[in-house]
Amino acid sequence: MRTLVLVLVIWMASGALLGQESPPSTRQSFKGVELYSWKSCPACEWQFALLSGTNRLKILSEIKEPTQVISGVERLKQHLSRLAVGEQVFWQGRSLPELSFPESETIAEVVSFSAQRKIVVIVEK
Repeated sequence: MRTLVLVLVIWMASGALLGQESPPSTRQSFKGVELYSWKSCPACEWQFALLSGTNRLKILSEIKEPTQVISGVERLKQHLSRLAVGEQVFWQGRSLPELSFPESETIAEVVSFSAQRKIVVIVEK
């Protein structure tokens, strides 16, 4: 039995590591999802974090937690595509000086991608 469980765990992990997408969630988050963005340097890729919505302000270390960081717009799209239809994503960036929004073309690209999947992105500038 332990061998079967171990094989299943390895099989599931290998799919994620090989870039296979998880199916979209069927349940929306209770308080939506918060999206944060920043750039570590002018030549660096945009970094993002998708966190569960709450009634409190998040601290920078929580937002930039390495296990939460999504590097690049294409990886962000992969994560967004796993959200439930009708999910609300609140893109925040002005609450902390270390956070910022990408250029308007990138914002439009993310909003359009999400809308095609019936995910609502609300940009809170």
